[in-house]
Amino acid sequence: MSKTVHVFSDYACPWCYLGVARLRKAAGDAPVDVVLLPFPLSPDTPEEGRALRPYLEARGMDVDAARERLGALLAEAGLPWNTGEEEVFAYNTSRAQELAVWVSHHAADSLGPLHEVLFRMVQVENRNVWDLEVLREAANEVGVDADAAVAALTEGTYRDEVLGWWSQARQLGVRGVPTFIAGGRGVSGAQPVETLAQFLQEA
Repeated sequence: MSKTVHVFSDYACPWCYLGVARLRKAAGDAPVDVVLLPFPLSPDTPEEGRALRPYLEARGMDVDAARERLGALLAEAGLPWNTGEEEVFAYNTSRAQELAVWVSHHAADSLGPLHEVLFRMVQVENRNVWDLEVLREAANEVGVDADAAVAALTEGTYRDEVLGWWSQARQLGVRGVPTFIAGGRGVSGAQPVETLAQFLQEA
């Protein structure tokens, strides 16, 4: 029987990008369904985005040290990443989350590939996933009805559903991402593969 792991995450979160990859490695050949759920990592990000370095430095982060550490971990996991040679921007991901919800309702088999595309667009290509044309490109890449998807995004058809997931995350006490939940148990952060393997065994 397949085991389901719900993961609260955000495409803007590089630790989610790493954590989901580590979870899949921890699962190995075991039948595990990974279900990504929307989380508002930084919902106040403006539509046009904002330069990430000054934003993080204003909060006391040593950006160079953090990027060096994270880059090494992503490389170890075999994941491509934006090297930061050009200025990196943070973009609002709420519309990307709405697109994922739309796909979950209309083309569920394409949801996994869509998550991969959106993580790539944000974490590797530094694309503005608030932009409807960027999201149209993502929809086309996974072979879903891009016109219908963009129409739903324009109308905000699934905005309330995304907000509902955000609210549920708060009710569950989720304060950071990634947060993995299975079998009434939870673990937060991009934990080592061994820790996630134990979590899967115990969940």
